[in-house]
Amino acid sequence: MRRSVLSPILGLMFGLLSPTMVLADTISWKAAVNGNWNDATKWDKNKVPGVGDDAFITFDGTYTVTFNAAAEVASLTLGGSTGTQTLSNASQMLTLDGASTINPNGAYSQSGGTLTGAGALSLKGTVNWSGGTISGAGTTAIAAGAALNISTGTTKTLTRSVTNAGTTTWTDGAINTGQGATFTNQSSGLLLLQGDTAWSYNQSGAAAQIVNQ
Repeated sequence: MRRSVLSPILGLMFGLLSPTMVLADTISWKAAVNGNWNDATKWDKNKVPGVGDDAFITFDGTYTVTFNAAAEVASLTLGGSTGTQTLSNASQMLTLDGASTINPNGAYSQSGGTLTGAGALSLKGTVNWSGGTISGAGTTAIAAGAALNISTGTTKTLTRSVTNAGTTTWTDGAINTGQGATFTNQSSGLLLLQGDTAWSYNQSGAAAQIVNQ
């Protein structure tokens, strides 16, 4: 009987020519303990969330995850049912490719670094922004009962559109803007300007604006 060697050869060629496939996963912080984002032992799959992965920091309890290494994820869900789950970013870039949520018990604190990406961010909890850049094509929507706190004299950069139906409190520091970003304060939202602040158009692209509905 004559055996064909064509199929194995084609299979080998296809394997050599195919691009590396990235398998998406759902990865969750596995205990109510402080730790670094890039510590694989703190995640339930024993690996750090990356491109294509959905990251969950929802384990109940009060603790802080320090975002100490740049990462790009498909989505982020921050905040469980009880306690306060905090993600703290002082210097790194977090890229959200898809729709992400900060739940009522979740808190994102940014004193430096960048929050960016094409994914929309639904804020139902708290963002404490004291430094760094918030950018990307996605929109941040602040829900009723949620809070964006902008503080310290450090100059920040905003090139991402924001809609506010909650409470935004801006106590200090200039914000550099551009790329057509719009801060829309909806009729149900509260925008409190409580300090020496400046909204400066000095980034590329169309001018940014504040719209009070």
